[in-house]
Amino acid sequence: MSQPQKKPAKTTQSATKVTQAPTKTTQSGSKVTKPVTKATQPTTKATQSATKKPTPAKQPATTAKPEEQLAKGIEQVKIEEKKVDEINIKLPQVATVIFDDNTGQIETTKKWPLVVDKNGNVETFMRYRDVNYLDTFNPSNMEPERIRMAILGAIRFGKELVVYTHNQLEAMWSIFSEKLNAIHPSLLLDIMTRKIIEDDYYKNLIREEDSNEYSLMEFNKSQMYELNKKFKLVLLTDNEDVDKFKADWLIITVN
Repeated sequence: MSQPQKKPAKTTQSATKVTQAPTKTTQSGSKVTKPVTKATQPTTKATQSATKKPTPAKQPATTAKPEEQLAKGIEQVKIEEKKVDEINIKLPQVATVIFDDNTGQIETTKKWPLVVDKNGNVETFMRYRDVNYLDTFNPSNMEPERIRMAILGAIRFGKELVVYTHNQLEAMWSIFSEKLNAIHPSLLLDIMTRKIIEDDYYKNLIREEDSNEYSLMEFNKSQMYELNKKFKLVLLTDNEDVDKFKADWLIITVN
């Protein structure tokens, strides 16, 4: 009976060896990590295949922040305002748009208005305004001295200088330009660049024989700034062909 009792002991020892095997395997470390590596390999491949999918790569661009959109919108409005070089108005709007610049386009574009009179009514309207008016078809109006006094008076009293070219816009403006430079070198350029409305520019136009109201003493510096802002050169024409003038003038068509 003693022999059957020894067999279970051997079985126990073998069982103990079986239990020790995983312990040794755990201590070795390398044997344990191998199956783990094999198990994670499919997951790694799955991750790689997922990254290659086109859907994540084609995600839409992030939307700009509200403040960024507002800033871009304001900048775009400024750019569009600067590009405005033509205005269409009705006769009742002439005073507010041209003389008062209620749209702000004359100041924004830094261009003097070229007014296209399609119906012939603006010329009559201008004659009855308190402006310095020069008719280029009138020889006396084209005398350099007459032009000088018209410009000087417009600066001195804060008025508009209106130059009417009838339907001969290009020809009469060319002649008028020559007259300007005969009065003072670079006078045409100084008018177009608005240098003429700087504080002391009027001194270039004053002559000794001028009446007292145009003397240097009468030009009060405290008032000149406001008067200079009111000065405008207005070129008036019946001719609708104004393409050559668009670069330098604010085109205002009166229907």
